[in-house]
Amino acid sequence: EEESETHRFRRRKEKEEDKGDLNSEIERMKKLMETELGEGVQANIIPSSLLAKQGNAKPRKAAKAGKSLEDEYEKRRKKYMKERGRGVFFGESLEGSYAACKELGVPHMVDQIFEFLSVFAVHEEGIFRISSGDIERKTLRRLYDEGHRVDPMAHSLASVAGVLKEYFRELPVPLIPFELYQGFIDLWEQRDEGEGEANGGGEGGAIPAESLRPLVARLSDTNRTILQGLLTMLSAIAKHSDVNMMSAQNLAIVFGQNILRFKGDDLFRVMSDSPAVNGVTEAMIVARERLFGEE
Repeated sequence: EEESETHRFRRRKEKEEDKGDLNSEIERMKKLMETELGEGVQANIIPSSLLAKQGNAKPRKAAKAGKSLEDEYEKRRKKYMKERGRGVFFGESLEGSYAACKELGVPHMVDQIFEFLSVFAVHEEGIFRISSGDIERKTLRRLYDEGHRVDPMAHSLASVAGVLKEYFRELPVPLIPFELYQGFIDLWEQRDEGEGEANGGGEGGAIPAESLRPLVARLSDTNRTILQGLLTMLSAIAKHSDVNMMSAQNLAIVFGQNILRFKGDDLFRVMSDSPAVNGVTEAMIVARERLFGEE
C-alpha cells in the first residue's frame, strides 16, 4: 500500500511537469511567431494537438466535443467536394480557391504555409531546394486539395515547401499575370546597375522599389496580397541565409519562374528571360518593405 501511494505521487508529479513543459512550448511558439510575423499572427499554426491539451479542460469532454465537431466538418466537406467535382487548390484560380475555402471555413493553403514557414523554416538549411519524398508530398497535396483541415506541423518542412512551389507552378494564371510579364522584363533591361549598391547590394538592389511599385499596383487585390505574403516569408528566410544557405538570390531562382511566367511554349525565350525573371524576383524580395510601404 505504501508503494502504491508513492507510485501515485510520482504519477501526479510527472503529469504536472508534462503540463508545465507543454505550456512552455506553446508560449515559445507564440513568441517565435510574434517575432517573425507580428502580433496579428493566426493561431491555427500552433498544432491543435498541443492547444487541446493546454489548460485545465477535462480531457474526455474536450475529446468528445472535438470529435463531434470534426465529424460534422467531415460530413460537410465530403458533401461540398462531391458537389464541386474538383480540387480546392491545384489547377484552380486564386479567386476560386479563396471562395472554396470560405465555403468550407478553412484557411487558404498559402496563408497557412506562409506563416508556418516564416517561423519554422528560417533555420532549415536548403529550404525549398531539398526535396521531400514523393509519397509524403503527394499525400499533403491531396489533403489540401480535398479540403481537409491540415496541420502543417504533422508534415516535414520539405514537403510543405514542395507543395507551396507546386501550387504556384500550376496556377492557370500565374501570381503575376501574363499581361504584366513584359513590363517586369523591361524593368530589368532598363535597370541602372549602379543602383545595386545603393538599394541593398547585389543584383536584387538594381531595381528600386519606386520602379517596381507601379507594376505591383496593377495586380488585383488578391494577387497583391498573396505576393506581399510570399515576399514577407521569403524575406524572413533570407534574413537567416547564413544558417539556411538561402539568400534572396537563391530564393529568387527557386520562385522566379513559378510566379512570373512567359505565356507560350518558346523554350528559347523562357531561357533567355531567366536572368531577368530571377533578377526582378530578387529585387522584390530585397525591396519588400519599401515596395508595400511597410517601412
